[in-house]
Amino acid sequence: MTPPRVRRYSSTRERGLALAYAVASREGDDDDDENDDDAQRLTIVLTGGGVSGVDRTWATATRVADAARGRWRRGCAVLVWDRRNTGASGFSLGASGEPLPVQDADDLHDLITGLGLAPCVLVGQSSGARVSAIVASRHPSAVRGLVLAPPTGGAAAAEALCRMYYEEPKRWMLAGDARAVAAAWGMRDLAAVAALEACDRARFAAAMDASSAWMRSFAREAMLGLTDGALAALVPRRRGPEPEGGDAESGARALIAGEERDDDGGAARVAVAHSGDLTDTLHEAATAVRVATVVRAKQLHLVPGVFTPRAGERLAELAALVGGAQRVARL
Repeated sequence: MTPPRVRRYSSTRERGLALAYAVASREGDDDDDENDDDAQRLTIVLTGGGVSGVDRTWATATRVADAARGRWRRGCAVLVWDRRNTGASGFSLGASGEPLPVQDADDLHDLITGLGLAPCVLVGQSSGARVSAIVASRHPSAVRGLVLAPPTGGAAAAEALCRMYYEEPKRWMLAGDARAVAAAWGMRDLAAVAALEACDRARFAAAMDASSAWMRSFAREAMLGLTDGALAALVPRRRGPEPEGGDAESGARALIAGEERDDDGGAARVAVAHSGDLTDTLHEAATAVRVATVVRAKQLHLVPGVFTPRAGERLAELAALVGGAQRVARL
């Protein structure tokens, strides 16, 4: 496997902030793009779970690129990136006062538009699914399709993630242990670590508190990061009367049974996947079913080992599905 060529993008949103990224690119097999609506290359953005970035997702990106090449006649590009305060990207608590996941989403929008890659397909796992969904909600014109593989939801997950992402780093920072924060966030850029160490502790604590409160505000929604209304708005409204028994109830039954549903084609805009691991308490299958029901998906997709290299073929299928590829295997 060829190692990633990591580049740095200077944010247009925030002066001095640099975002690290790498692109796995594959050429297509059709050079005739005259009068071809499919002429644009398929661009897929992978955003992993936790604080994973280029290093942890590069192997998967190369497998997705290899698999997607034959599904999109003009080839494809798969981008992976390090969110702010992680990996080789810079450190900043932001000037907007927005919760950190929202800032991550706006950073990703800035990155894909600044590189000329929009509209693209966003594929996210866990926290990456959250960031991807927020991008789709706030910047819909930049998103061609969305794959949530898998989403995170529920009060228990909200509490666990708040402790992991915000409360423990706040405690470490107030105790003067910025290095523990840098290690937990996977920070490798020396200038970023130095900026973290120099950060005002009270401001850091306030940012963690704000992000925790924001995360907990979605505890009763299907997915952390968006209200059910915002999540449903990602796809076109269903035409015609709702099915008997209510959309949520009948939709859940159809998803579990693997039945096709007669929705307004919007189901091809968002795909929801789960690994099939029923012991994963942060990404429960019930959450994936609920999210899929809210977005009126036609089915819940099974992707064992999601976001590992062995899942590359399946992720490429889903990206091609929501991206509108003409050459896509029947799922």
